[in-house]
Amino acid sequence: MKSASPIVGRVNSILDRVLPKDRVRSVGLNFLWGILFLYPVLFAILNGRQTYSAYGGEVSPLQAPLSLVAHATVLACCALLLLRLGLPDVVRGRWSMRRAILVYLGAQFVVIVVHTSWDALPGWLVVFLVLLVVVAGYEPVDQVERRIRWWLRALILGSLVVMVVIPDWALVPPEHTSRTLIGTKLRLIGLTDSSNYIGLLACISFALEAGAKKRRVRFSALFAVAALVACTLSQSRIPLLAIALVVVVYLAHRFVPRAFNRPRISWLMGLSFAGALAVPIAVATSVFLNSQDSIERFTTGRLSIWVWTWQEFKQKPFFGQGHWVLTPEYWKTHLGRGYDQEPLPNAHNQVLETLVRGGLLEGLGLLLMVVALLVLVKQARLRPYGMTVLFLGVVTFSQFIFGTPFRTAGITWNLVQLAALVAIGVAAVRDEPVRPSGLTITDDVHETEESSA
Repeated sequence: MKSASPIVGRVNSILDRVLPKDRVRSVGLNFLWGILFLYPVLFAILNGRQTYSAYGGEVSPLQAPLSLVAHATVLACCALLLLRLGLPDVVRGRWSMRRAILVYLGAQFVVIVVHTSWDALPGWLVVFLVLLVVVAGYEPVDQVERRIRWWLRALILGSLVVMVVIPDWALVPPEHTSRTLIGTKLRLIGLTDSSNYIGLLACISFALEAGAKKRRVRFSALFAVAALVACTLSQSRIPLLAIALVVVVYLAHRFVPRAFNRPRISWLMGLSFAGALAVPIAVATSVFLNSQDSIERFTTGRLSIWVWTWQEFKQKPFFGQGHWVLTPEYWKTHLGRGYDQEPLPNAHNQVLETLVRGGLLEGLGLLLMVVALLVLVKQARLRPYGMTVLFLGVVTFSQFIFGTPFRTAGITWNLVQLAALVAIGVAAVRDEPVRPSGLTITDDVHETEESSA
C-alpha cells in the first residue's frame, strides 16, 4: 500500500502539468453548458419542419448518431470534471441539494433495475452526472448566471430572427395548431422542436433578466422584452403564467421589500407543489366526477389522462410502470385500457408523472427534492442573487400542476431548467455573504458585472 503512494503522487503531478485544474474547470464547464444548450437546437435543425415527426413526417436518420455523440460527450466531460477536480464535501444541512439529488435519482435507478429498462440508463446517467457537476460548484455565482443568461439571450434572439427570415420553418404549421390566445394561430417554435420549449426558454430568460434588473445590469430590459415577445408568440400558457407570477413577485418585492426577509419567502412555490399534489388526490377521491365535462374543457383534455394515469399507478403502486411509460411503445400495448384518445407524451402533472413512472419510491424522492429546492431558495433569499434564485424557483414550480418540469432523460430543455436553478442557487448560497437579518434587499443593491452586458 505504501508503494502505491509515490505512483499516485507522480500520476497527479503529470495530470497537473497536462490538465491543470483551473484549465479543466474553465474549458470543461463552458463545453458542458454549450452542449446542453446546443444539442436540442441541432436536433431541431436536423429534423427540420416539413419532415419533423411531430407533424406526421419521419425522424432524420442522423438523429440517433447525433444523440449518441452528444450524450457520450456530456458523460466524458462530466467524468473528467469530477475525476480531475474532485467532489467537495457534502453541503452542510439536513436538506442539502447533493443528498436530495442522490436520493431522487437513486430512486429512479432502482426503478430502472426493477423494470430492467436498461435503455433508460444512459439518459439517467447524463442527468445524474450533470446535476452532480453543477452542484459541486466549481465557479462563482456571477460566472454561472452570466453564462446561462447569455446562452438564453442568443437562443431567444436567434429564434425571433429566424421567425422573420424563415417564417415557414420557425412557426408551427397552421394546420397543426388551434390555439388563438393572441388572436391568431401563429405559434413560434424558433430554434427548438416545440412551441412549448421556446416558451419555457423565454420564461427562464425573463426570470434571469428580472433578477439582473434587481442588480441593475445594463440593457436587461431589452432582453426581457425579447423574452416576453417570444413567450407570447409561442402561445404556451404555463410559461406565460410563470412570467406573470415573476412580475407579481418582482412588484411585491419592490413595494413591500421587508416581506422578503421572512422565512416564508418560498410560499408561492410551496403552494404550486400543493396544487400539484391536489390533482392526484382529487382524482383518487373522484372529486372531479360531478363536473367532469367542465373540468375537461378547462384543462383542455388533461382530466382524462390524469384519471388514466392514476389507474395505471394503482396497478403498480410501489415501483410504478417504469421509465418507458407514456412513450409510443407503451401506448401501442396500452391504448384502449380506459383511454381511447390520442396518445400523449406525459401525464401533464409532475406528481402523477412521478407516481406512474416510479411509484411511491420515486414519489418520496421527488418530495425530498422539492423540499431541498424550497430550502435552497430560503437560504439564498438575503443574498444579492437571492431574487434570481427565487424567480427561477417560481418558474419551475409553476409548471408542477399542468406540466412535468422534472421529466428529464438525457439532454432536454427540462434538464437545462433544473440545472440552471440548482447551479445558480447552490453557487449563490456558497459564494455570497448573508446580509444582516434586519436589513432589506432593495434596488440599491449593486453587483459588478461586465459593462458590456
